[in-house]
Amino acid sequence: MKIMSLIALWIFATVAMASDDEVAGKWLVKTDGPHGRTMEATFQQNNNKITVQAVDAMGSRDGAGYIEGNNITWFVKVKMPGGNRKITFTGKVDGDSMYGTSTFTGTSKVKWSGKRISSK
Repeated sequence: MKIMSLIALWIFATVAMASDDEVAGKWLVKTDGPHGRTMEATFQQNNNKITVQAVDAMGSRDGAGYIEGNNITWFVKVKMPGGNRKITFTGKVDGDSMYGTSTFTGTSKVKWSGKRISSK
């Protein structure tokens, strides 16, 4: 019984030590497709919560999101005639790279990728 308790404790400690990837800093993010864009995104991170400011040729946009392990989800708000919209990015972080799909307020998904420019 003691061995089972020790094994359970070791498994719990190992899972508890697993941390979220660090994304704080500046990233160059590109979206694919006919309306693909390149933006510089600055992420700030507090545990698994993130805030982002993305700047491209159309201006600056603020957003937020979260990271769990290497899974990331974030969005930026876009001002459009007729109301605000949001672009949601979901994907994976792999060291100094990230990638996934983005959706513009319910439209089709587009691939995106990012490369870290600088940390914090």
